[in-house]
Amino acid sequence: MVKTNTFDLAVQDGKFLVKHKGILFFESSLTESDIDFFYFNAGWFELLTAQSLLKKYPEDKIYLSVRFPYLSNQIFDKNEVDILINDSGKLVFIECKSGEVKSEHIDRIKNRKDTFGGLISKSILVTRFPLETNVNTHLSKNMVEKCKEYGIEYKTLYELSK
Repeated sequence: MVKTNTFDLAVQDGKFLVKHKGILFFESSLTESDIDFFYFNAGWFELLTAQSLLKKYPEDKIYLSVRFPYLSNQIFDKNEVDILINDSGKLVFIECKSGEVKSEHIDRIKNRKDTFGGLISKSILVTRFPLETNVNTHLSKNMVEKCKEYGIEYKTLYELSK
């Protein structure tokens, strides 16, 4: 898969292997699609977020990677939410971002809530780092303001886990 001077990432015999300077550092027996989701598409962050949510919500009310298909085309998904919670009939949409948060991410969060959740639903953006501490301070202020305007609650995984 990937090879650098010190690290070698490979899938061999159905296992994901990470070697450091030729010595096995990590081995995982997930399927190839699960490896892609978990390690390279921040699935690990979504699972940690879901684990934190178990403190407040029962396990059977928390759904991961919920996909909303187009009604006219069942092959493609219209939208996807990282975590969906059924809180006594009120939907809570959780979007997890372990990296940079962009303006279009905030727009999608709002549109998803408006389209699928209605007036009594809510959206929460969970980030790895505080939204206010983005590398670009001007952009950070815009993201915070946009979340407030759209009624999107935001917090870090650390804050959520308290």
